Amino acid sequence: MEREAATANANDACRSPPNTDFIRQTFAQSQAHLHQHTMSGSPPPEEREKADAEARAREGAEQAALPYKWDQTIKDVDITISIEAKYKGKDLDVKISRNALKAGIKGQEPFIDV
Repeated sequence: MEREAATANANDACRSPPNTDFIRQTFAQSQAHLHQHTMSGSPPPEEREKADAEARAREGAEQAALPYKWDQTIKDVDITISIEAKYKGKDLDVKISRNALKAGIKGQEPFIDV
């Protein structure tokens, strides 16, 4: 008889409605937490555009100061070095390996040596 009463009480507990106030409060807290982190993690579009424009300008200034132009995509790297027309291929010193790149005119400082 005691066992039946314990089972009945357990069954009643399972059938009782959930504490909806607790569920609403927990849901509201999780939504606020999610909103705070997603909104604080990314700047508004106008700030993002301004930062992107500044980064492009900075990159352009850095590129202009180099003796070569570097352009890179996922698949390709293009390096352009402008030299005087008097130089021929035999006058150049170019070495490309898996971990290094060197390009210049023989007997002079290389344009790039990385």
